[in-house]
This record gives sequence, C-alpha cells and structure tokens, in this order.
Amino acid sequence: QLEWSPNGVETNRPKVLISNPTVPQIAYDLLERFCEIVQVENDNKEEVLSKVKGVHGIYWASHLRLDKDILDAAGDQLKTVSTMSSGYNHIDVQELKRRGIPLGNTPFVLDNAVAGIDQWKPHNRWLLGQDIAGSTVGIIGLGGIGQAIVKRLKGFNVGQFLYTGHREKDEGRN
Repeated sequence: QLEWSPNGVETNRPKVLISNPTVPQIAYDLLERFCEIVQVENDNKEEVLSKVKGVHGIYWASHLRLDKDILDAAGDQLKTVSTMSSGYNHIDVQELKRRGIPLGNTPFVLDNAVAGIDQWKPHNRWLLGQDIAGSTVGIIGLGGIGQAIVKRLKGFNVGQFLYTGHREKDEGRN
C-alpha cells in the first residue's frame, strides 16, 4: 500500500522499472517526481529479470518481449505496465489480462510524424520526432520548387505556409 502525507510527499514511493537505458531523460525526470526508478544498463532479458523483482510498475521501452517469465519475476505487487509505443505486440497482453494488470500505450501520437519517415535508423532518441501537422512552415520563394514543396506538404496537414515573394500566390494557401 502506498501512502501520501497531507503535504503531498510520498512516504512509500512505488518502484518502477525502466526497461531500456536509452529512454529519453524527460521520462526519468517525470517518473522520479513520484517514483523510485529501477533502471537497466543493458537492454537484455537477463538484466531485466535480475532487476524487476518487487517493482510496482514497468515502463516497457524494449524490443524484448514482455512475457510470463518477466511478470513472474516481478511478483504479485506489480500493478501496471506502460509502453512508449502505440503498438503492443511485444507484450503478452493475454498474460497481463489474466493477472488483472492494466497496460498503457500511446496510440496515434506519432502517426503523422512516422508516416513522413523514408528510412528508419534506430538511435538513442528513438520514438521521438517532430510532427508538422498543424504547424507553420516557412519557404523562401514560392517559385516552381517552392510550389512543389507546398504541394507535397499539404498532405501532411500543415496549418499554415509562410513564404517570401513579390505578391500573394494561390498556391501558398491551405
């Protein structure tokens, strides 16, 4: 049982395992406000199994499969699992349901940003991106090349185009 004092300071902080050492610092910063963080140094099952015992939550950001072995190693006090991804095919959802453990994910968050990626290269800032839907895009000159760029970007639901030129052009309107 987790208890909170009247001034909002936790007296028994929940433990949360972060399953991948490359998770962005912002995730650690947010979780550390309320939780004790257990982190892995390597993204492998052996280390996860050695560190998951006794956690109340798992922040699953790994390419590994979150399976019965890991859930058994965690113990009965495990109350929740969350993932940074919209998909959850790397998590044994049926086993979570059987145990009554809710799963949180992030559906639709990066759909537009990922749809614009031509090539995927894993790196330390994976799963992050800049979405241009609703944004303002500036273009220097709205000649033939500028117009071709606007035509392509309209499919990404850009909010507004700003451009330089001698006069307003219909091609620059959304």
